[in-house]
Amino acid sequence: MRFLDLTENPMKLMKAEAVTASFYESQMWNRRYPKIQLLTVADLLAGKQIDMPPRPASRRHLQESSESIDQGHGDRGTSDGQLRMTN
Repeated sequence: MRFLDLTENPMKLMKAEAVTASFYESQMWNRRYPKIQLLTVADLLAGKQIDMPPRPASRRHLQESSESIDQGHGDRGTSDGQLRMTN
């Protein structure tokens, strides 16, 4: 069992560690991304996200999208008005 004691603010030391950590360098996106990023629950609830490279679409997702467009449904879904979920 693990327990994280938050009675004393650990964020100060954690932030210092994160700042000194190295970066991931994406050659594809020509950007650097911090390897350690700290987000609090408040950050997440406020809509803050991890700074990371965009995830490329999967081949299956691209194929399903093009099939939907070919069938005249645009990217909205099926002819019965239902939105189609894709991964």
